[in-house]
Amino acid sequence: MTTLKNDSNNNVMQIVGFGTTQSVAIGSGSVQSAATALDTDLVRIVATSDCNVAIGENPTASATTSAFLPAGVVEYVEITGGQEVAVIQKTGGSAGTLFITEGL
Repeated sequence: MTTLKNDSNNNVMQIVGFGTTQSVAIGSGSVQSAATALDTDLVRIVATSDCNVAIGENPTASATTSAFLPAGVVEYVEITGGQEVAVIQKTGGSAGTLFITEGL
């Protein structure tokens, strides 16, 4: 399990080491990443265009019901090792790329 570090004031810092990074094309249909490493429990995700994402063992992202990820916003998300991230472009949006980096 990844443990986030504390700064000198004992505040949690949202900093982890960077592990393997995947890139997944964002388009009009849901696309899954490859499975994360079995010891991964945190991923950093960022997209070049507005999209929706879902995480699971066989996830399907929905442009209406999955979590919205605005372009350029970095999110750190808890994940169970071996799970995948699915992505779909926001309705009326444009294609792009989702980057998924496993935390160390």
